Amino acid sequence: MKVMIPKSKIAPVQTPDFIKSPIQLSISLLVSNRIQTIRKCMDSLKIILDAIPSELIAVDTVGEENSDGSLAVVREYTDKIVHFDWTGDFSAARNAGLELAKGEWFLYVDDDEWFEDPSEIIEFFQNGDSLKYGCTQYVVRNYLDKTMQGYSEGWVSRMGRRTKEMRFIYSIHETLQPIYLPEKKFTKCFAHHVGYIFENDEEKSKHFERNITPVLEELEREPKNLRLIMQAIQEYLFNSDYEKAIEYCRRGEEHTDRNLDTVWNWIVSALVQTLTLQKKYEEAIAEGKRLLESPRVNELARMNIDHVMLSAAQALKDSQTALECSRDFMRLGQWFDEDSDRVLDQVMLSLSDILMEDKRKTVHNYLFVTYKNLERYEELCEYSDTLAWDKDYMKQKIHFLFLMEAAVHAKNYDCLTRAIQKIGNPDGFPKEWVADVRKVCSCESKETKYNLRKAFTQVDSEDTYFLVLKAWCAEQDGGNLETALQECLKKELDCAPPREELLGICLRNGFDPTPFLEPLYMEDWAVSFSQLVKNTAKDDLQALLDAVQKILRPVSESQCFALSKMIRQRMLDDPDFPADELWSLSKAYAEDILGYNRSIYREELFADSKHNLPRETVFALYLKEALESKDQGNFDKTLISLKECLKAYPPKKALLTRLIHTIKQEIEQENQQQQEFSSLGEQIKKQIYYLISLGQTVQAQQVLEQLRTLTPNDLELNVIMKKIQA
Repeated sequence: MKVMIPKSKIAPVQTPDFIKSPIQLSISLLVSNRIQTIRKCMDSLKIILDAIPSELIAVDTVGEENSDGSLAVVREYTDKIVHFDWTGDFSAARNAGLELAKGEWFLYVDDDEWFEDPSEIIEFFQNGDSLKYGCTQYVVRNYLDKTMQGYSEGWVSRMGRRTKEMRFIYSIHETLQPIYLPEKKFTKCFAHHVGYIFENDEEKSKHFERNITPVLEELEREPKNLRLIMQAIQEYLFNSDYEKAIEYCRRGEEHTDRNLDTVWNWIVSALVQTLTLQKKYEEAIAEGKRLLESPRVNELARMNIDHVMLSAAQALKDSQTALECSRDFMRLGQWFDEDSDRVLDQVMLSLSDILMEDKRKTVHNYLFVTYKNLERYEELCEYSDTLAWDKDYMKQKIHFLFLMEAAVHAKNYDCLTRAIQKIGNPDGFPKEWVADVRKVCSCESKETKYNLRKAFTQVDSEDTYFLVLKAWCAEQDGGNLETALQECLKKELDCAPPREELLGICLRNGFDPTPFLEPLYMEDWAVSFSQLVKNTAKDDLQALLDAVQKILRPVSESQCFALSKMIRQRMLDDPDFPADELWSLSKAYAEDILGYNRSIYREELFADSKHNLPRETVFALYLKEALESKDQGNFDKTLISLKECLKAYPPKKALLTRLIHTIKQEIEQENQQQQEFSSLGEQIKKQIYYLISLGQTVQAQQVLEQLRTLTPNDLELNVIMKKIQA
């Protein structure tokens, strides 16, 4: 039982029979044959033993002659070892360790478990909290297979203030009694437990028989003992004997002792869960609805029953029941969030697992997806008003985007404003949402876009990302953009991502962006430029480039070069960019690279070996050489320079491949043209020889001079001229 003491978090617990001792904590360990885990267990306990006045008592349950080496490991950590002849009674073994304890507090553990990080336990004693509480809870993570991927978690009470009356009861699933309130819940400390990993079904079956036999024997002596009934249910569920589990669930439900309501609530929750495991979905829903009408069912059990009924309703495709259970589940979750101490009065075994964030995310997701799929947009808007959007498990972008869609369909933009207000407090509007929200606010009809943006502008928030959104909304809707930008400056905002939209807003609207760039280091504004270019639509790149040349060049030529380079680079990376414009854009691109780098590096470096410069700069120098050779018609040299470009900067292979292809096409066209001229020349030469044979030398010379303009390098023309002159 738990002795009810007022839950003061300030005044120390006042109970006359608490032990007073210089030893703050006694840790008792049952030692069996767990050589695989005993070292991990002892190492995690040693952290506690080294940090606070404490002792470790080991209870040997196998004997020296039967030990697998675990006892030898334990002796490295403690000399307080007591032998216990194993009788199958866990409480008797635990009490053997408890009798030797001298600490003010008592903690018991097994040799197949270990703490992930016991710092919270240590802090509990070092900061004086141990004087304010009577017992504690932490989570045990029970692994289900050797991979340690699958596991279940449950809260356990294994550490309490020690009294002379304290004893363990029950031979299986032993319980320390009495335990005194108030109770401290450790939220960061948890223990790994591998005791439920079995080599085969036979080993698992032996474990079940070992546990169920003494439980049933004790139940024969105490048939109305609710804790024993609960233990029997646990064992039958472990053995997948669902009929027996249900039998004992119904037996436990008849129990009327209100002092054991937390145990009773676990049992009635297990009833609905077991029916669902049997795939008796309709019966599970019926029992769940019946139990939810009982005032005896506490909030934690209600959440568990709601969750199980949701699963059954989904299996039956009963959307109405599933929605009702989900909404009640979320409402109760928020009730617990309002006061975290509420769960302490109701927790029993794994019941509070239902408050884990993953379960709430699942239900939250189901609600939003179902409302959306059923097109029940008004209900989704109504539901959103009940949500604590500031909780971490609520802050999922997809759900907010669903709400934006619902607000559009239901024309309920006020609910969107209220949700945004909650989301922004206390941590601010999530920065990773900004780009997607802008996208949604841009793709609807004109009226809808306006209303969505208005929902944002009506939020009372000075969150930095929100101020950027407001400035963007002012730009889109013709609001007072200058005022919006001034608000951003008052908050000393810069345009580092995801606030790079401030830079875009300034450039698109003719405002000097340097006040938002000045606070940034070079690396930061380079990232901002990159994000701006990445988020700009392909069709808008030229307009952005024009704005950069007009607005940014007069105030910062180096930044103008840097941003222009990124824009042109993205344009050149587009495989659909027109081939006839490729060389002119490449020329401007090379000039951007060289212009930016000349603002950074000494000019003499450009005259020395190219190896003194960054690869991209060397690439631009060779590209410039290629452009000059092309303009001179020296295509062979152009190809050589382009290949040097590729050596210097392989990331530009795609662009260089396209440029090389265009040069090869020009060379091929030139060769083809030469062949055509040569063929035509041969025909004309025959005509000249014919004229000479007729004695028409004047006409022959005239034709020869015309041919010389087509094939100036043809040496045969000199021979023909001599024949004419002979």
